[in-house]
Amino acid sequence: MTARRGAAVHRLVDLLLRQPVVDNKLVTSTLGVTGANAPIAIDRLVDAGILAQITDGRRNRIWQAEDVVQMLDEFAARAKHRRH
Repeated sequence: MTARRGAAVHRLVDLLLRQPVVDNKLVTSTLGVTGANAPIAIDRLVDAGILAQITDGRRNRIWQAEDVVQMLDEFAARAKHRRH
């Protein structure tokens, strides 16, 4: 994926490592981008297979970085296993 350094799409990837489930409002407010630019960054990551929409319809959509969620789940399982 090509984009200029500091582009919203790169900052969105960084955000997903901390917050793997996002909506348009969160992306807009956290990245400081316009309501028109947030969906562009989201769509680029959907096209790249990084984000997947987990809600139905076109309104109030939520996306998830499935690989990040999976890694966090695996980490939690290992941590729980070590405690016992």
